[in-house]
Amino acid sequence: MSVTSLIAGTLMLATSAEATLISNPDIFCLSHAIYWETRGVEAQGASMVGEVVLNRVEHEEFPNTVCDVVNQPWQFAASSAMGAPIIEPQAFDNSVRVAIDTYLSGNRDNDALFFINSSVGMPNWARNLRVVGRYGDHVFLTFRDQ
Repeated sequence: MSVTSLIAGTLMLATSAEATLISNPDIFCLSHAIYWETRGVEAQGASMVGEVVLNRVEHEEFPNTVCDVVNQPWQFAASSAMGAPIIEPQAFDNSVRVAIDTYLSGNRDNDALFFINSSVGMPNWARNLRVVGRYGDHVFLTFRDQ
């Protein structure tokens, strides 16, 4: 039914009704961040991870573009995986849809600036942060003073 392909750095999202070319680099980077961080997670959890990226763009402590946030070293799996082959096309299709919805909606359900996978434990760097939400194995956090 739907197919997503990468064509010269752009995303082509095709549905049975029509094809929409998404050439926005923010959508491209956000799609990759969501894909590499949330494969197998339902849309709501994937959207919450996307919101972390967008919250960072709006926060003074982080870069002010989606791609710059996603590509910060040691922050998102996509920073080291960008350009790697997409091994689960359906999961990537879902990531693109979530990225578009999250980016265009403008709604933020949380003010999280970080997330961790609780199944690996609480890292030392997260101990001084405030928990603002949970979804599945993901814990969402922000600075204590916010």
